[in-house]
Amino acid sequence: MAGIWNAVASALFKPKDEAERLKKENARIDKEIESKKLEIKKIKTTLRNHRKEKFHKKLEKMPAKVKLVNIEGLLRTSDELVMHKVQQLFHVNSFQEIIETSKDIHKNLKSLGCFKKVNMSVDTMPEDATHYKVNITVEEAGSLFGNVGVVCGTKDQVAGVVRAGINNVVGAGERAEVELCKGRGGYFLTNLSLRKPLHWLPQGSHTAIFARKENLSVEHFQSSVAETALGAALSISAFSSAVNFVSELKSSWLNTKHNFQHLAQPGVAKWDPLAQFAGHVLRSSLATKLCLDLRDDPLLPAHGLLLSAGHLVSVNHSGQHAHKMTISSSLHYPLFRGLSLSWRSLLSHTWGSYSPRPQELPHYRTGLLARGMNIPKEYQGDPTTFISILAVTSNLPLLTANSLVGRHVKFHTFLSTHSSTFNCIENISLRNFSFSFGVGFVGKILDFGRFELNYCVPIDSFRGHGGNRPGLRFSFGTEFL
Repeated sequence: MAGIWNAVASALFKPKDEAERLKKENARIDKEIESKKLEIKKIKTTLRNHRKEKFHKKLEKMPAKVKLVNIEGLLRTSDELVMHKVQQLFHVNSFQEIIETSKDIHKNLKSLGCFKKVNMSVDTMPEDATHYKVNITVEEAGSLFGNVGVVCGTKDQVAGVVRAGINNVVGAGERAEVELCKGRGGYFLTNLSLRKPLHWLPQGSHTAIFARKENLSVEHFQSSVAETALGAALSISAFSSAVNFVSELKSSWLNTKHNFQHLAQPGVAKWDPLAQFAGHVLRSSLATKLCLDLRDDPLLPAHGLLLSAGHLVSVNHSGQHAHKMTISSSLHYPLFRGLSLSWRSLLSHTWGSYSPRPQELPHYRTGLLARGMNIPKEYQGDPTTFISILAVTSNLPLLTANSLVGRHVKFHTFLSTHSSTFNCIENISLRNFSFSFGVGFVGKILDFGRFELNYCVPIDSFRGHGGNRPGLRFSFGTEFL
């Protein structure tokens, strides 16, 4: 049928000269050549996959047993630890299983933190061709280590860091470490920790004891807070770190110093109601968090799901208790290539027999959480917070998604709602919520942190008054909604 239409078209639209006819003929031939090349490439790929599949089936049918595992290069590392990792080799029944199991063991041995190099080889035993010997040669990592860098901490503090310590302290992958961080605004952190991997649990699980001192400037509280803490932590990971459980028990001493506003007269300062919360506070707390993270990227996700639930109970010196519960969710769904829709929410509530001080309450009125929200004067924290955001994220125009900028920077528009009123839970009313609409750019700097440059327009028509002002806002950190 296509040939008939080509003949008709050629009869109706004759070429102007011989050169034009040859040009069209050459274009047709080039197109056929490209089509044949593509067909040949597909055939070769199919044959290659067929041979590979046939080879794997042959290996699966080839009986094999591991009778000996020879390990060389162990100095400080425990023999029992390594044998615990390689014992599954003795349960294989085919040569294909030996290959797959050896790959897993090689990965597990490298993840212990004990070895600098791990080499494995498989040899046949002389008495039987179906019996094999696995040789493992390791080179242990140096006992002392040190490094410098830049980190973005859990409180979105960008700081320079210096770390030093001892690897493989008693032969089971333990690490003793001292960490010093220095950031802007007087931020300083000193952390001493001893971390022990839990090898009988999924990879990434560990327990730790720590002692740390952290100085932090709380700008909205017009104070500097110094925390000295001693505690222990347990972390359990499962399903390739998609599920994480973290529990931390600590006792901390908080020292809060208020930054008074000095007047023109020397030695005279203006009284501030927030100054009444200055002083020393002793707290003991137990924090627990369970998280399911199926997102494709922790900082700039395009699809996936995040569910998180946490609880903290703290005790003051009088034996009174305070509780904090936090639930968050994040759903990202790609509409089509280069465009994704997301819905993220957070609910936090604090209650108990005593009221935590403002410096102990969580602060969610940041540019990466409650977008478009201003911090009111004499702000003392929010015992109850609800935040929800509906956003559409797309690739930048005129840039490919695989370019350096297009891969790490996106355009987004969002509608955000925020409420810090406990009645919003018991009595749902639009008057309890603040709304904000915004557009801007969102991106990440490697795996260091997420940044947003947004123009936010508060929508206060439901509340009958305007407390926030439109404007351009820049935010950077690792904790975002």
